[in-house]
Amino acid sequence: MKRLTYQTAGDATRQSHYCAGYGVKKDAVVQRLGEYEDTGFTPEEIRQALCLLRQSQKVLKKAEFRCREDKNEADGLYDRLKELLGGGL
Repeated sequence: MKRLTYQTAGDATRQSHYCAGYGVKKDAVVQRLGEYEDTGFTPEEIRQALCLLRQSQKVLKKAEFRCREDKNEADGLYDRLKELLGGGL
């Protein structure tokens, strides 16, 4: 993919030969575009990564919910065992 931004040696400011749209702060747009270009990822790779991230978040939420359920069940069993043993644990 061809870069649209460039940065001179030792200069933290990005520059571009392209103009941002009316009412848009060019410096901010060029900075964000440059940061994206620095990743080296294509737009399709970004879309795939976001899809995988969303899927992993769903899996983690389910796992967290199951973990809480398991903990609640274990706590309930422990409490019941304490009752049966007369609080001797």
